[in-house]
Amino acid sequence: MELQINSEINGRTLVVRAIGKLNTTTSPELESRINDEFRSTLPLDTLILDLAELSYISSAGLRVLMSLQKNILKQRYGTRSFVIQNPSPFCMQVFETVGVDAFFNIRNT
Repeated sequence: MELQINSEINGRTLVVRAIGKLNTTTSPELESRINDEFRSTLPLDTLILDLAELSYISSAGLRVLMSLQKNILKQRYGTRSFVIQNPSPFCMQVFETVGVDAFFNIRNT
């Protein structure tokens, strides 16, 4: 399994769960899926990206996450917040090593 993407809308919040590997091959799919959800379900206030079951993230995956953060900060899709929820230990290690853990709003529940 490369990447499985599950999404649901709770009120004005889009919750996306990424399961598997986020790499050069799979990152365009995640970006496209989230962009499509925002275009078709406006207005949304919050994007929660649950990475609890993401076993791997590459630099291409990081680029997608940073792009989503940038677009949301610009309010391109009318959202107000972007939360990375429950990043797997591997993801958190990558975030800390690269230094993007301070850039993202990370929440463990």
